[in-house]
Amino acid sequence: MNNFKWFFYHIVKPNTLMSIVKTVKQPLLYVGLGLVFFAGILIFFLPPDYDQGHIFKFIYIHVPASWWALGIYSIMAVQAIVGFITRTPQCHIMAKNWAISGLVMTIISLTTGMIWGKFTWGAYWVWDARLTTMFIQFLIYLSYIYLTQSEESETYYNMGSILLVIGLVNLPFIKYSVEWWFTLHQPASLKVFSKNTIHSTYMPPLILNGVGFFLLSASLFCYNLQKSLLKMLEKNHT
Repeated sequence: MNNFKWFFYHIVKPNTLMSIVKTVKQPLLYVGLGLVFFAGILIFFLPPDYDQGHIFKFIYIHVPASWWALGIYSIMAVQAIVGFITRTPQCHIMAKNWAISGLVMTIISLTTGMIWGKFTWGAYWVWDARLTTMFIQFLIYLSYIYLTQSEESETYYNMGSILLVIGLVNLPFIKYSVEWWFTLHQPASLKVFSKNTIHSTYMPPLILNGVGFFLLSASLFCYNLQKSLLKMLEKNHT
């Protein structure tokens, strides 16, 4: 236990975090771009869907962005809870800098979903259960960013942590909205405990973009975290 505590407090030291983000930020960016580029080539040569034609290819942007809109929020919530319990401001700073990446993924998810919906439903927006819960997620991201970007203090970080924990309630509603309510949104194509409804031919670009989107999000997080750590170190030296 003592070794874990030592490791934790060593990792979250500003100088240690700075060294890590400086080392990994560019490799994350280049590998992420490479994966997305390669996925784009595969997507270009994929045959059209029998029902939606080439429009179905929005899935390769919409779905990975949706994964990480929720995945990054979960990362933020864990970091905020750990920061609240251990009184470690660096955890809050990491959560704050993940928020921009999560917001970008949420905007991509909503935007591509609206365009895709126009072609399949005939409307850019309907107050469908999945769309509504995802829009709530967008508002939670905005609220958290407003709270934590405007003031860097323990009070605002704690308020942000409370908001993130409350916002966790929304995640299962987003995930299971297409199963719990009648909805225009199609059910999940990828399933953990049952057979996927997407053909294996179409899977590789989806997985590549899923990994690529995360690496790009992590790279953006590293760039933002580096700026925040520089400010923290400058403040400590003055």
